[in-house]
Amino acid sequence: MAYSAFQELPAQQPVRTEVGQPAPAPASTPAPSPGSGDTTGFGPMLPMLLMIAPLFILMWWMSRSQAKRQEKALAEIKKGDRVLTQSGLVGKLLEIGDRYAKLEIAAGVKVDVLKTTLLGRDTGDNQPEKK
Repeated sequence: MAYSAFQELPAQQPVRTEVGQPAPAPASTPAPSPGSGDTTGFGPMLPMLLMIAPLFILMWWMSRSQAKRQEKALAEIKKGDRVLTQSGLVGKLLEIGDRYAKLEIAAGVKVDVLKTTLLGRDTGDNQPEKK
């Protein structure tokens, strides 16, 4: 009974009946008529669904267009091209396989990277000057 101090329940009155008479029936709320109100249960959620659905469609469309750009960029590169990776490595593409690509990032330094990390051809905007 440690929680009784937090609960303020009204005291129940004992039901007094005369001998031989039935106890009074508890008060009941009227049942809703069949045509009134929303019977599907989506009433309160409908506005929220109408706001969230376009966001999901937009996210799906953006990821799809980004995947198409990535596929196009990978289709355009070939051996010998100077390529850029997502991590910032710039190197010459030596070979490309189904999953991995081999880059030469410096003379004699070859690394294998995932093909999905290739962003595409390096445009050469900020290439260092050769001496």
